[in-house]
Amino acid sequence: MRVSRLTDKSIKAYKSSSKDEDYTEAGGFGVRVRKTGAKSFYYRYRFKGKVRFMTLGVYDSTTLAEARDNYNQAYQLREKGFDPMVVAKEKKEAEQKHLEDELKNQVNESKARETKALTVSKLIDLYIENHAKTQKKTWHKDELVLRGDVIKAWGDRPATELEKSDLLILMQQIIKRGAPGQAQNVLEAVRAMYNWAVDTGGHLKATPFVKVKRATKKTKGDRALSEIEISVLWNELDEADLSDEIRRALKLTLVTIQRPGECIGIHKEDINGHWWTIPGEKSKNGMPHRIFLTNFALEIIGDLEPFDPITGERIALGYIFRCPNKKKEKPILEGSMGQAVRKNIKNGKLTVKKFTPHDLRRTGVTNLARLKIPKEWRERIVNHLPEELDAIYNLYEYDEEKEEANKKWEAELKRILNMD
Repeated sequence: MRVSRLTDKSIKAYKSSSKDEDYTEAGGFGVRVRKTGAKSFYYRYRFKGKVRFMTLGVYDSTTLAEARDNYNQAYQLREKGFDPMVVAKEKKEAEQKHLEDELKNQVNESKARETKALTVSKLIDLYIENHAKTQKKTWHKDELVLRGDVIKAWGDRPATELEKSDLLILMQQIIKRGAPGQAQNVLEAVRAMYNWAVDTGGHLKATPFVKVKRATKKTKGDRALSEIEISVLWNELDEADLSDEIRRALKLTLVTIQRPGECIGIHKEDINGHWWTIPGEKSKNGMPHRIFLTNFALEIIGDLEPFDPITGERIALGYIFRCPNKKKEKPILEGSMGQAVRKNIKNGKLTVKKFTPHDLRRTGVTNLARLKIPKEWRERIVNHLPEELDAIYNLYEYDEEKEEANKKWEAELKRILNMD
């Protein structure tokens, strides 16, 4: 409907009907009254032969004066040969881009400030909590290494300021104190943490440790304790500077011939009579594993429901070798065993030639071979991955063979320890 001139009074008087109604002035400025009663301003015009309809605002939230001003600007653009709708769209896109650029700059500035303030100590916390604990079965090893040598050397330093030379110097310092294996552990943990911070964590732009090589030649472990060393070590463990948990975990490693990390992580729920089952999510190769526990092994593990010496009530155990912080339901860290062994060798409490907790497992396997236990049995006892044929088709559990072999090793170990 053509009108002479729109006023607030006339606009308020327009009522809704069964269809949308348009009220338009001579220049194309108008107001549309929708069936719902809503009213909006518009500019109807022709550009290059096509009718265009440009919304100028919603009545009430946009006043008549504001809408008319918007119309006048659009009209002037059209008179100059520009399509006002295209201009408005380009302006909106430019404003949106400017806003996005501003936000992006703010985010980048914020990230830059965070990155600059990110210390190695804070990065370790982020890596352990957000990655290692959820993605790595051996996360506790990373935590022990990073919260040990790494945090002592670099804890308060900004993570972005470390260079390749810093890692090389730290590794050489560790090697000089007689721990080349720990130097390699530091290399692997630091490299993994920085890779995560760049690739998935989004905390750093680059890592300086991509091409850092191991400081010592990798050697295949070949240490197995002799009978005399087994006897001496067993007796010295009782007098060494060790917690009762670590002492028993070391002995259990030798008796069961299982991985030190799996021994120290044993949980009450994993034990049923003489059988200890390591779930697939806890085992190194991802396969569930059953171990026959001899009487000797059960003695080392101890009572699964011991009496509290103060209350006289039964204690509900969880992890057999629980960490010293009783508020945390988790086992002692695997690396603590190695640290304790190195410390006691250094202070002379353990006099046997240098060894690692894993060497106790190797000692047990070596003796199983000496006792003529078949290789196939030995592989099942230590949970090594079988060859392809057995891995796919052989579902036999070898429980009887495991029990027989472990009992033979128990008898042999007691002979060595003069326990007969």
